[in-house]
Amino acid sequence: MQTIGKAQHAAKRKVLNLSFTEKSIKSTSEFVFKHIDRWHELMVDNDNWSVPFDLSDSVHNLLFDVQGDICFGASFNTKEPGENAFRKMPHMILEIMLLYYPLVRSPLRGLLLWLKSLGLDNLLERYSPPGLKDFNKFVHDSVTKRIKYQEELRQNPEIQERLDMFHYLCEARDPDSGQFVHDEHSLRAEAALVMVAGSDTTATIFTATMFYLSLPSQAHRLQKVVNEIRSTFDAAEDIKTGPQLSSCTYLLACIEEAMRLAPAAPSELPRVVREGGAVIKGEFYPAGTIVGTSNYVDGRNEQFYEDCQDYRPERWIVSDHVSHEEVARARSNFRPFGSGPLNCAGKKLAMIELLALVGRTLWRFDMRRAPGARLTLGGGSPDLGWGQRDPDQFRLIDAYMTLHEGPMLQLRKRVN
Repeated sequence: MQTIGKAQHAAKRKVLNLSFTEKSIKSTSEFVFKHIDRWHELMVDNDNWSVPFDLSDSVHNLLFDVQGDICFGASFNTKEPGENAFRKMPHMILEIMLLYYPLVRSPLRGLLLWLKSLGLDNLLERYSPPGLKDFNKFVHDSVTKRIKYQEELRQNPEIQERLDMFHYLCEARDPDSGQFVHDEHSLRAEAALVMVAGSDTTATIFTATMFYLSLPSQAHRLQKVVNEIRSTFDAAEDIKTGPQLSSCTYLLACIEEAMRLAPAAPSELPRVVREGGAVIKGEFYPAGTIVGTSNYVDGRNEQFYEDCQDYRPERWIVSDHVSHEEVARARSNFRPFGSGPLNCAGKKLAMIELLALVGRTLWRFDMRRAPGARLTLGGGSPDLGWGQRDPDQFRLIDAYMTLHEGPMLQLRKRVN
């Protein structure tokens, strides 16, 4: 995940894929479900509508805890009530990415890489905010503890295994040599990156899904997906991988439509044209040219999506009104997790998280936009600039990771 050399990346990706097998995803997802259920316990404590809350803030805390648990074996507990030094951490990381983003997009990125070899990392660490230092210490201590645990486990098989993501990273062996792949330094880097990237991606997609479904104009679609979920499952705890969840085609379509309109990686991921050049859409680009395509723009390409600005999950399901050809055309342009050798290794786990998170939330609770001045939080506004004025579009700020706010929601235990 941290290698740009093609051969090196292919070798590391081959090993990383061992951490995302069907077996590992199934065992890891149990940790995810535990946190979702606990989050729900904290959201509503009576039969009335909950206090209005900013979903972006709340779900970032939830997913930061999830990723901490599956990557390090220790939750940050940011979703729990009371004082917590880590609660500002998700926002702090996003703000730091927002600071770095224009630098790595600028012609100065070559200079920054050169300065890294001269100690830039040490300088940035010295002047980093106290909260970030706490986070780095937490990562360091947690990985040290887990490495010790894994070593004890190898010597004493009677110790109960914790089959989370870190377990599979730590136990990964090279298929050819049989040697352990990751040293201590590599484990720290991979676990931290998987944690930060995984929490941000899922938080953005889940929040976008709930933003669109909670729009007053989408009330009929919210009711449709609620009916599908509640008629399919007898209990929220039953919403997990299996044929029942696979049968919820409208639930999946609601999530995919949110991914189209509000991708977790909205701008282009730059690629360098290799030796010999490349022809793209009839234009020749010489070697060394940086090219890319924006997921945000791709999702609004009218050649693939009619009424491309509208949230319409039905476009992903073949029906009397949507042909096989229309669905196939839409899917041919749909790459929410990337494509090819550089696609997201954790996409299957991310989709299980999303389906369970949306599914269990809508099974347990009725949902509405909180009335009042912040009704449109998360959407565009007439006061904002060009392209940001539509209140029915979820507003994203790109910094490789994605910054967003809202919607302001209220939940209530479902009324049968």
